[in-house]
Amino acid sequence: MNHVKWIVYPALVSSFCFALSYAAYSAAGIRPAEGYPLGLLIHTGAIGNEEVHLQREVLAKDIRDIEVKTETSDIRLRAIDGDKVQVELTGSFPAPAGEDLLFAEVVDGRVVIRVQPKNETIRLSWIRYSKGSTLEIQVPRGMVGVSLRTVSGDIEISDLRLTELGIETTSGDVSVRNASIDGANWTTVSGDWSSTGALRNFSGQFGFGGFGSADIGIAPSVSREHHVGRFQTAALAGGFQIGLFIFERRS
Repeated sequence: MNHVKWIVYPALVSSFCFALSYAAYSAAGIRPAEGYPLGLLIHTGAIGNEEVHLQREVLAKDIRDIEVKTETSDIRLRAIDGDKVQVELTGSFPAPAGEDLLFAEVVDGRVVIRVQPKNETIRLSWIRYSKGSTLEIQVPRGMVGVSLRTVSGDIEISDLRLTELGIETTSGDVSVRNASIDGANWTTVSGDWSSTGALRNFSGQFGFGGFGSADIGIAPSVSREHHVGRFQTAALAGGFQIGLFIFERRS
């Protein structure tokens, strides 16, 4: 009898949410062809979360580039001695997470790391039923090319000497400590940027979520200071929008 309840109750709740969303869209004058707010629907699958602690080790001798992709996990990237990339993922994910949650291998001459949860989740009102998680990555000091992609996870980079850095994030904050970056491409919508320690030879292009971009440079004399950057957008006359970068220097 209990298993019948698990089937019937979610179905009733889903039907109620769909009816509610239908009524809301109808009241707003939106026709069915224009779609319904799927975020108000409950997608039932694996219910509940499980704590995850996964580790990977990749031999990266003579490999100088790394690519990291995740959605909500925070990324912490730092340099260590040796010729191996060490990866550790901790946090809570929709069950069943499984070993396939964390991918770390050499692909086409670069180390590729991905956090890829199964598409068996429960969603309600645009909220994914999951908690925070952290992806710790330690890379050899000879690693000079880094590409990081995330949606809402924060990014922390420390003790690296990079010739190429690519970052794509929607709302995640980015922190750089004790790093040298010769070239960067940075795209964000609402994330903050900060750096502490010695930040040397930093130059590159910052994107603003489709609103344009700007070239940013920091002179080699910058050292032992705290820098804070915030990405914002401002609407101008005629509907044109431009991205603004506010840079504040604090001693």
